[in-house]
Amino acid sequence: MTTTRPSRTRRRLALAGFVIAVTPWSSAAIAAAASPAPAPPASLAIVQAWLDADFITPDAPPGGMLEAGITFWDTGQLALAPVDGVYARLKPAKGKAAASEATIRADFPGHVVADFVVPVGGPGALVVGVHGADADVNLKVTGVGPPPGAQVFDLVAGSVHDIVGDIVAGRPFAVTVDVMPRGQWGVSALGLSDRVDVIAIDPADRSATELGTATLVRQGGPGTPYTGMLTVRATGNLELAVALSMGGAELMIAGEHKRVTVLAAGIRPSTAPAATEQAVPAPARPDPAATSDGIPLIAWLVAIAVVVIVGGYLVLRFLADQ
Repeated sequence: MTTTRPSRTRRRLALAGFVIAVTPWSSAAIAAAASPAPAPPASLAIVQAWLDADFITPDAPPGGMLEAGITFWDTGQLALAPVDGVYARLKPAKGKAAASEATIRADFPGHVVADFVVPVGGPGALVVGVHGADADVNLKVTGVGPPPGAQVFDLVAGSVHDIVGDIVAGRPFAVTVDVMPRGQWGVSALGLSDRVDVIAIDPADRSATELGTATLVRQGGPGTPYTGMLTVRATGNLELAVALSMGGAELMIAGEHKRVTVLAAGIRPSTAPAATEQAVPAPARPDPAATSDGIPLIAWLVAIAVVVIVGGYLVLRFLADQ
């Protein structure tokens, strides 16, 4: 059952991704969530490269395109490792053709997307590394999937659907959120919880007490939307953000928030004239069936017809008597 919890003052920390409730949370996980983003490692010797998923299609034709998601993991801090100067090369499976140099796109700290042109000889071994001041440093491609120990809030992103209808302070309204992997991991591999929080905040003072909090429940399996009812206590231009309550702190989601306008309770002003403004009635059109003195026109016509008939009859009798 979806419930709306009473508001309380919480410390909100911006994270690199949408936060999802996972249980149980260890004290180490809470400490990692509450700490700032890790600094780049002093030595690349402690950094591993992980593939999001198996991306190589063995029979991919030369000249075709392959895309790989690559995560960098700091084994010293047990956190994603933001690194610069990443390169990736795809060697041919057969022959001595040159390796394909990938086009690298960094999409969030500690993660890149590499686009390869399949070399002559087909896709073979993958080389990942970082350009150094003196020489390139190759990193070990350790495995496939999320690095062990990576927190789920580093691996997912979410979005709030558009709100249908007006939002009125003090009245519950429906909220729907999508939560999906940020990289190319399978959604079922992340262990997403079936619950996530949503909060309303004042964008002018994000450190203040939230103006409404609710728990949304996932409607089906992993990858399906989370829905619930939220009640906002204040009016004006506010924002909705996905968050997680951990250790007494409400961890707010980094990224774009949903902007909403909350109206005051009550009935909207009517567009009809005010009660003191009496509408002037339109002048009545004259009845074509009535004369100015109120006698119906049909009565006059009947009377004239009678006079004509009687007069004609009398004239005929007079002529007959002559």
